[in-house]
Amino acid sequence: MEWSLPVSGELFQDRWLIDATEPHRRGGNGVVFRATDTFGEFDGHLAVKVLENYSRYRRFRREVRLIGECDHPNIVGVLCSRLPEPHSDDSLAFFVMKWMVGGSLAHRFNEGTAVETPSQAVALLLPIVD
Repeated sequence: MEWSLPVSGELFQDRWLIDATEPHRRGGNGVVFRATDTFGEFDGHLAVKVLENYSRYRRFRREVRLIGECDHPNIVGVLCSRLPEPHSDDSLAFFVMKWMVGGSLAHRFNEGTAVETPSQAVALLLPIVD
């Protein structure tokens, strides 16, 4: 299989323009790029998460499925996805979500900026557990 990750400033999958001003971020199952939709179906900045290593394909596919099952105003949903089976063609598996300013919750916890007190933790998590 011959493919490579998107490059800043390039058009990924003939649709998603990868933002050259925002560095990509690595997650547990892939690499996240900020992009815009050149088709105009989705407005604003978007997060395009691309599977970097097909050994994690099952986890990546499960992530897409689980996010898709969440229907809550405080959880960012999947707008679209492409999940070709490993070795089925030359395309990367990816999914698209709205871009959230401030990074992931995991990133905030790792940097120690998510919460300083128990009441801040409750205020941060309560909206998603109602």
